[in-house]
Amino acid sequence: MRTRLLLATLPVFALAGCGLTVPTTNVVNVQQSPTTAKSDRAMQIDIENRNGSVSLSVEPRLTKPIVEAVVWDESGKFMKQVDDKIVKTWYTADIIMQEGRPIMRVLTSRTDDGKVPAFVKLVIRVPSCDGIRVRNTGGDITLKGVSGPMTVENGFRGGVGGDITISTQARVADDIKVTTTKGDISVHFTPNSQGRIEITSLKGKVEFAARTDGVSKQKRTANASTAILNGGKNLISLSTQEGTARLDIGEFARATEIGDGM
Repeated sequence: MRTRLLLATLPVFALAGCGLTVPTTNVVNVQQSPTTAKSDRAMQIDIENRNGSVSLSVEPRLTKPIVEAVVWDESGKFMKQVDDKIVKTWYTADIIMQEGRPIMRVLTSRTDDGKVPAFVKLVIRVPSCDGIRVRNTGGDITLKGVSGPMTVENGFRGGVGGDITISTQARVADDIKVTTTKGDISVHFTPNSQGRIEITSLKGKVEFAARTDGVSKQKRTANASTAILNGGKNLISLSTQEGTARLDIGEFARATEIGDGM
């Protein structure tokens, strides 16, 4: 089932004397089929956004996903409201069942050279997450409480990158790949997580802070750090072309840097 995003625009009030307006908030009504609504399995999530940012948090008390798109028009010297008729053509949302698991997809049809140069901030709240893929350009990515396999790409298809922040209290034992063309990466995992750690930065710092005795086989070069966490074989890869890449293990990880390249 493919559902077009249903968008409702909040009132916009100009600030007297300065020409500024508040952004348009488009509330996305994500509809579920009877099959997906009855599923008690954690969702997998697939997100694509251009010239904007992505903020996703896992909130177990929710009974269904909540998605909002905050839209800024950047065509003038100040921000202004974007026409709903235009915004409606930019996104589609699907919740489907695949191999017995619900998958939510929030995808964009925008291009980086679109007629309306708008910045779109996607704010997504979900009751569960057991695997996520995010592709974004032109802004930051923030993920909280996620779990399962992760592929996070900022600056995909040659676009402009941005910072990436990921934190979770769930044990990590799946493949993790986090990349940005330009920006800092900050990832926080629990001390019972495991994996083969690879952290790289072509132009910037590489940091690894850990409060656990499960780190072994540490190696460092000018631009990369590697280690094994709790004997894991799954890959945990963080890579930025320009910026600081940092991995924290443990709630109160001590500041132990492994690798520092410029």
